[in-house]
Amino acid sequence: LVKIYDIKSDGQFMVEAELNDHQGPVWECSWAHPMFGNMLATCSYDKKVIIWKCKERKWSKFTEFACHDASVNSVCWAPHEYGMILAFCSADGTATVMSNIDQSWKQSKILNAHKRGCNAISWCPVAFSFSLFEQKASHASMRFVTGGCDNLVKIWNLNSDNQWELEISLEGHEDWVRDVAWSPIVNSNVHKIASCSQDFTFIIWECNDLDKKMWIKKFQWRFDNVAWHVSWSPSGTKVAVSVSNQEVSIWEENLEKRWICIYDSKKKGGASGDKTK
Repeated sequence: LVKIYDIKSDGQFMVEAELNDHQGPVWECSWAHPMFGNMLATCSYDKKVIIWKCKERKWSKFTEFACHDASVNSVCWAPHEYGMILAFCSADGTATVMSNIDQSWKQSKILNAHKRGCNAISWCPVAFSFSLFEQKASHASMRFVTGGCDNLVKIWNLNSDNQWELEISLEGHEDWVRDVAWSPIVNSNVHKIASCSQDFTFIIWECNDLDKKMWIKKFQWRFDNVAWHVSWSPSGTKVAVSVSNQEVSIWEENLEKRWICIYDSKKKGGASGDKTK
């Protein structure tokens, strides 16, 4: 079941709609950019991805994709500058990109993206070039990152033949990668990816030149339990990590370029962290 809530002016949450077309647990939801209307994508253990659309305050199924042989574990809309594009990945080890072109959907699938299954997917943000007279988006190469049951974080790019290819595999985790998140903001041309794993660790990867594929492990922290989910703040300056014992911590890079914990739900406040391996 998918529930959509309306937040009232007094802060109260009211159920606006209940969407029940999935036949299994729903693992993830992703909102589309408002330029495409009020749309939501969901993925489920039932092997399906459903896009829902709201029109005149009524929610209905816009379209459905059933192109995987196992649970679809993660779903994510591409940056709106690229158009209406949705990526999702599955426990069958594959990843799919669906592009809406002239009111029809075009499918592109990556076979064997991860051995034993793919758990998470996240898009690279659009990089903007600035001048005194213009601001334009660079669409030279679309990218996204995946994490899987082979313990790897993988970055994929769209090549000149319009095919998705593996750009680089990042090795650092010793068990299943449970989640990946590409920072939504690129500061000083530095890209950041957060990943977390069944091995209890959370890693920040950095790259200052995507074309050279020079990714480094900037920071690593080991928790006492499985790290399940990572999420960047809209500004890209903070990242939240949730752990299997229901704890949440928030991390930030300080002026000395060291990542520190500024909030720990277990300690009800900040806890200093430094790079560990």
